[in-house]
Amino acid sequence: PRQEKDFLESISKAILEDNSLIFKEEVETGQYLLSGLGELHLEVVKDKLIEDGFDVRLGKLKIGYRETIREPVKKSLTLRT
Repeated sequence: PRQEKDFLESISKAILEDNSLIFKEEVETGQYLLSGLGELHLEVVKDKLIEDGFDVRLGKLKIGYRETIREPVKKSLTLRT
């Protein structure tokens, strides 16, 4: 359909402007999945798509990777002048 083509063109434009976005279609569910750098990042893209006239809804966000500190690090640094 025409609306789907326009939607895919808008997503392609967003990806060209921001290469940290990852877009794919989930064949089993027919949903489009968009990955980014966090909730705010995805909200900005969603708002742009809504401005373009698309009905966009975000599902529950999933964190694919989380970095954490496992243990304290003790190091010393001496600067010579």
